[in-house]
Amino acid sequence: NDKTHPPISWRRKRQSMKISDRALCKKIGFTPHEAQLEIMEAAKTKRDITICAGVRFGKSKLCGYQAFKRLLADNQRIWIVSLTYDMAKKIFDYVVDFAGMYDRRLLKGLSNRPVPRLEVKEWNSWIECKSADNETSLMGEELDLAILDEAARMKPDIMDRYITARLSTRRGKSFVISTPFGQNWFYRRYVNTLN
Repeated sequence: NDKTHPPISWRRKRQSMKISDRALCKKIGFTPHEAQLEIMEAAKTKRDITICAGVRFGKSKLCGYQAFKRLLADNQRIWIVSLTYDMAKKIFDYVVDFAGMYDRRLLKGLSNRPVPRLEVKEWNSWIECKSADNETSLMGEELDLAILDEAARMKPDIMDRYITARLSTRRGKSFVISTPFGQNWFYRRYVNTLN
């Protein structure tokens, strides 16, 4: 009896939903707009995605979708990092909503203490919120996906000192998102992605 995989009915459901973003989006009730679809397409081949967009673009929901999709795979380690735990929880709440729409059994691994976390023990994957204010919490893990929310307001070394190192071993991906906030490290990163 293999304890690292979900019951056969879950395994079939997971495999069928991996077929396309369209099928998964339909299942969880997410209708991405055209610009979000372009980003989803780029995320299939790019390791690092930078999104600079105004409020109401749907950055948080899009990243919640990307995190949820990754959570459905085996042995995934995912962080959502923002300025505070409450801010990280905005994206996390989308993940929880999507999980509930996909299969309510996924929610049995939901906890809010000591930090918001959703763990799917059946396939050894988890997602956790982190605060950029608590730099010591950003050490020690190897990651498959890191989402930095409101990155333009973070210290520049958060990405370089902590996140990049966490992603390197597992060849993880990053989504670095923010509303514009001056011509800082995030601005330069965004301009570099345009070239």
